[in-house]
Amino acid sequence: MILRPHARAVFFRCGLTLLGLAAAAAPAGAGHGGSATVVTLAATEARRLLDEGRGALFVDLRPAAEFARGHVPGARSLPIRELPRRSGEIPKGGAAILYCDCGALELRAAFQLLWDQGHRNLAVLEDTFLDWRERGYPVER
Repeated sequence: MILRPHARAVFFRCGLTLLGLAAAAAPAGAGHGGSATVVTLAATEARRLLDEGRGALFVDLRPAAEFARGHVPGARSLPIRELPRRSGEIPKGGAAILYCDCGALELRAAFQLLWDQGHRNLAVLEDTFLDWRERGYPVER
């Protein structure tokens, strides 16, 4: 689940909108009930987006209590269990980067749910929030 160099270039060149990127990375039939290929983003690149103020929306899928103890600066709390009913809170324009401390299967399911609802602006942080914190990357409370 690594963002291919070409896809990474498109991600940055398109002002972080990922429109067309996810569709290009998806297998045939995606968007028509098929499975989407999960687009991932390395923590180093996510941090660069944050540092440069490029307007990416970080979406924290952890429970609200964990979010309150610390999160990526400017992130929006959207617990994964609430995602089906609150997915409309994620804009379909601009880049949205999903992260949590959950397993790959849960992240894939969250990505797929949003993909099925027409979000083509998504990427998943390759590392967990715990990894983010352990690297000494910025955390907001």
